[in-house]
Amino acid sequence: MVPRRLLLLVLCLAASTGAQEGEVGQPYWISTPPGAGAALKQAVAALANRDWTAAAHALQEVFDRYPTAFAKSGAVYRGARAWATQILGSAPAQLRTEYERLYGPDADEALRQALATGDRPGLLRVVRSFEGTAAGLAAAIALADDAIRRGQPTEARLVLARIARLHPDAAAEGAVEARLALAAARDHAEGGPPPAGPSEEKAALDDAWPMLGGDASRDRVPSRPSFAPLQYTVGIPTQQRVWDNPPQPDPSYYPVRGLRNDEHEWRARWDSYDPVEPVISRGILVASDGKRVSAYNLYSGAPLWQYKDGDVDNDGRTNLSSIFTPVIAQGVVYASVEVSVPFVQQLLQDVPIIYYIPARRLVALDLETGTVLWRHDDEFLETHAGAEPLKTLSITGAPVVRGDRLYAAAVASEGTFHTHVVAIDRHTGDVVYTLRVSNGQQELNLFGRQLQECMPMPLTEKDGVLYMGTNLGVLCTVDALLGTPIWAAGYDTEPIPSTWYWFEAPRRWPRFANSPPLVSGDLVVVAPTDSPNLLAFDRRKGDRVFAVPQDLFAGDRPIELQILQALDAERVYVSGRNGVAAFWLIRDPKRGAEPGDIAWTTSFSAFEDDTGAGRGFLAEDALWVPTDRAIYRIDPVTGKCKSATEREGRDEKRPVHLACGNGVLVTAGRDVLGARFDGAAVLDEARERARLHPDEAGPLLDAADIHLAVGQVSQAVDLFRRAKALADGRGLAAASRRADQGLHRALLRRAWASLDERAFERAEGEFDAALRAAADDRSRIRARM
Repeated sequence: MVPRRLLLLVLCLAASTGAQEGEVGQPYWISTPPGAGAALKQAVAALANRDWTAAAHALQEVFDRYPTAFAKSGAVYRGARAWATQILGSAPAQLRTEYERLYGPDADEALRQALATGDRPGLLRVVRSFEGTAAGLAAAIALADDAIRRGQPTEARLVLARIARLHPDAAAEGAVEARLALAAARDHAEGGPPPAGPSEEKAALDDAWPMLGGDASRDRVPSRPSFAPLQYTVGIPTQQRVWDNPPQPDPSYYPVRGLRNDEHEWRARWDSYDPVEPVISRGILVASDGKRVSAYNLYSGAPLWQYKDGDVDNDGRTNLSSIFTPVIAQGVVYASVEVSVPFVQQLLQDVPIIYYIPARRLVALDLETGTVLWRHDDEFLETHAGAEPLKTLSITGAPVVRGDRLYAAAVASEGTFHTHVVAIDRHTGDVVYTLRVSNGQQELNLFGRQLQECMPMPLTEKDGVLYMGTNLGVLCTVDALLGTPIWAAGYDTEPIPSTWYWFEAPRRWPRFANSPPLVSGDLVVVAPTDSPNLLAFDRRKGDRVFAVPQDLFAGDRPIELQILQALDAERVYVSGRNGVAAFWLIRDPKRGAEPGDIAWTTSFSAFEDDTGAGRGFLAEDALWVPTDRAIYRIDPVTGKCKSATEREGRDEKRPVHLACGNGVLVTAGRDVLGARFDGAAVLDEARERARLHPDEAGPLLDAADIHLAVGQVSQAVDLFRRAKALADGRGLAAASRRADQGLHRALLRRAWASLDERAFERAEGEFDAALRAAADDRSRIRARM
C-alpha cells in the first residue's frame, strides 16, 4: 500500500510534469532541455514506486546538470532546481535518509575543503549542489556566520531564511533562530525590511530614495513630504538625438495598412516617457541621462561632479522604454552608462540599413567626489577572468542593491535579444553569476536588422527572490543567492507591426512606461511595455491572477493607463493620460471586490488641458502624482483629490517625475531639475529627529548630512561622532562606516574653511584630524592633496 501522503504528492507532481519534449523553446524561447524534464519525471516515477535510491539519483542529476534550466508545468515554466528542491523537501523521510547516504560523503568533503581554505564561493557551491544534506546545512550556517563577521547582515539573513525549506527541524533550533534574529535586526537597522511581517517602522539609515519602488532597498517612503516654494532649477545637459522624430512615410505613397498615424508621431509622445529619474542621498542629488551621471548639492543646486565614459558620440537608437536611474548605497553611486563600441555604418542607396544600438555598462562612483571606484571598462573585462559574460551584455536600467551584491537586468543582441539576470559584487565589480532567462524579438527592418535597443524592466528583490520582466513576453523569478530560476510565465504582447519601408518599420509605443515589478502579499504586479494589459501573478506559483486592459476606460476623458505608480497591501495605483486608477489586489466580499476590479478612478480636472502624468510616490497619507501643470495629492483609500498645486517657473507646463528625500521635493524633467523645500523647516526637522532618537545612529547620521550640506560643519562633526559611538556600541558596521565617511568629510571641510580664513596653524591641526579620520589610503591621499 502506498501511503496517502505519498500518493497525493506523486499524483500532484505527475500532473504538473506534463509533456516536456515537443515544447522546447516554445513559445517564449525559454530553455527547457529534455534532460531536465526527464530527470524530474524519473524522480516522480521512483517516488510512486518507493524506489528511494532512483529518486535520489534523479534529483541529484537536476542539481548537478540542470540548475539553470526550466521545465514546463501547465501554463508556467518552473525552474528545474527549484522544482527538485520542492520534491526533496516534501518527500517522505526515507528519501531524505537515502539522499544523505548517497551524497552526504561528497558534500562533507566539499565542505571540508571550503572551510579549510576559507573559500566562500566553495561554500556557496556546497549549498547549490548539496543543500539537502547535513553538510549543505552546515555550509549555509558557515556562510551566514561569515557574513555577520564581515558586516553583511543582508546576506546572512537570506542564507538563514532558506534553511527552513529543506531543514525545518534545524531552522526551529535556538542557535539558528538566534542567528536569524540577529541578522534580521541588523539588516533592518542598515536599511533592509523589517525583521518579520508588515511594520510601520521605517529604516532611517542612509536616506537614499531612488525614483523606482519595488523592494526594501528602493522603497523608502517619505513620511512627511511637503509642497514648498521652488528654490532653484538646474539644467540637465541632455542631447537631442536625430531619431527622436524620424521622417514619416507619405501615406498616399505607401499606405500605413490600418495603423493610426498618431502612433508614429514620436515628438508628441517622447516627453510622456521621460527617462530621467534622479536619486537623493546625504544632501546630494544625482541624475543620469544614460550617457553621463551628474551630482548637485541638494540645497543649492551647485554642481559637484560629473562622470562620462569617454566620448560617446554615436547616435544610438534606444526607445521609449528607456529608464536611467542611479542607485545609491552607503555612499556609493551605481549607474548604468553608455559606452562607445566599434560600429561601421552600412548604407543602401544612401539610406542606413544597420543601426547603432547603445551598449551600457556599470560604474561605481564615490557619492561625494565622483571618483571612480570600479567600472566595467575594456581593461576590467580583459583582466578579470570572471568578467567574460559582460563582454557581450549590455546592462540596462536601475540595479538593485542588497547586501554586498547588486543585481541588474542585461541584454545580449545575437540575432534576437537574449535577456539575463546579472549579480555583481558591489565592492569590486566582479561577476557573481549570470543567468540567461529567455530571448525574444522587437521590430526589424526588411533586412532582419534590429531597429532599437531592448530595455527589460528594472529588477525587484523581495525575500531573497528577484523578479525580472523581459518586456519581451516573459516574467521570471530567480533565487537571488544562487542565481537559479524559480518560475517563468508568458503574457500576451502587442503584435510587432510589419515593415512599411524596405529600410524601416513602424515602432510600437510602449503601452506602459518602464517600471520594475511591484510585490504585495502573494502577488507580483507588472506593467510590461510590450503588453496591452496591467498584469498580476501569484508570486510563488507564477499563475496569472488578473489582467486589466490599458484602454479599459471609455467616456469624454478616458484614462489611458501608462505608469505603474505604487501599491500597498490592498490596492495598486496606476496613472495615465487624464487621471489615476486604483485596482484591488485582494478579495473583499463586503465590497464585492475581486483582484483586478476597479477600486476608484480620479481625473486630472483641476486645470484645463492637464492630461499627462509622471512617476510619483505613495507617502503615508497620500498618493503624489505630477502632471504637466500641477502636483496632485490623492487619498489612496477613496481616490478623492486632497490638493492640486500648480507648478511655477521654469518647471511648469512640462512633463516631470517626482523624487523626495532629505526634506526636498524634486521635479525631474527631460532637461531640468527643480527643488522645492523650506530651508528652516528642513533643519528643524533634522534637529527634531536627532532629539527624538538620541540612541539611534540613523537619525543622527541623517541630521549630520543635512547640517553638512547646508554648511553647518561644527554641528555635523558633533552628530557624526555621536552616531559613530552608537554604531560601534551596537555592532552596526554599515552605520559605523557611514559615520567614518561623514566625519572625514566634515573635518576636511572644516580644514579648508580654516585655510580660507588664513588660519594656517589651525588648518594644519584640522588636516591632521581629517587624516586620522580617513577610512583608507585613498582618503588619506586625497586629504593630503
